[in-house]
Amino acid sequence: MIKRGIPYAKKSRVIINTDAKNEVDDQFAIVQAALSDSMDIKAFIAACYGWGIHGTGMND
Repeated sequence: MIKRGIPYAKKSRVIINTDAKNEVDDQFAIVQAALSDSMDIKAFIAACYGWGIHGTGMND
């Protein structure tokens, strides 16, 4: 079986910015992007989850 991938020059370069603590769709999107053959992930950036009553959004 021959594996035909997307040439590197054709891949989309992406930076993923997400608040992965909040809802499950964020974790799903991260895994989907990591497994994608069409993306060249350059970075993951943690977005602020929210400060709420505790004020610990980024620590969470």
